Amino acid sequence: MADTIFWDCGTQLDLADLGGLLYVDGANTIRPKLARLARRARERGIPRLITRVAHREGDPDLAVEKPDFKATFPVHCMEGTPGAGPIPETAPERAVELGREDQGERSIRDALRAYQGEVVLDVAGFDPFAHPAIRIVLEELKPRRVVVFGVPAERWSPPSWPGCSSEASRSPWSRTRSSRSGARRGMRSAKAGPTSRSPS
Repeated sequence: MADTIFWDCGTQLDLADLGGLLYVDGANTIRPKLARLARRARERGIPRLITRVAHREGDPDLAVEKPDFKATFPVHCMEGTPGAGPIPETAPERAVELGREDQGERSIRDALRAYQGEVVLDVAGFDPFAHPAIRIVLEELKPRRVVVFGVPAERWSPPSWPGCSSEASRSPWSRTRSSRSGARRGMRSAKAGPTSRSPS
C-alpha cells in the first residue's frame, strides 16, 4: 500500500504553455512548482499517477465553433500532437502508459507489472474516472492519501476512494484556482493572444 501518491493532472503543453491551444491563465507561472513536485516524487519514491487529456476528432466536449468553456472547449490536446504531450518539467521518465481504450482487466494488471513509480492514463476529457483502468490502478496502488495537482485544477476532481483521503497540493492547485472565477476566465484559445495577468 502506498501511503501517499501524487496525482498529476493535465500538465500538458496545450494547457500549461503560453503558446498552447487552450492555455490556462497563469499556468506558466506555476511550472517551477510543478517541476519541484515531480522531482520530489522521484527523489522520495512517491508514486505518481499522471492523467492527461488525449482528445480525438468527434469527442463531445470539443467545439470548433462557439465553445461555452463549461461543457465544450476549442480543439486542444489532440492525441498524438505535440500539444498533448507533457511540459518538460513533469515529463515521465519510466511510466507505464495506458491509452484510452479498455484493454481488459487482465491486460491492465499485466501492464502494471512493469510499474516503476509512474503510471500515465490518457483520458478523453477532464474526468480521470472515465478511464477504464482507473479503478484497477487505484486498487494496485492502494493509497491512503492523494495529493492532486495540475492544470486546470478546477476541471479535475480530487479522487474519492475507500480508506483514502485527498487534498489539493497547496502551491499549484490553489494558485490556478485563485487565478480566475471560472473556466471561461481561466481557459482560452491561443488565438486570443498571450496574457500577462498572474494568479493572485
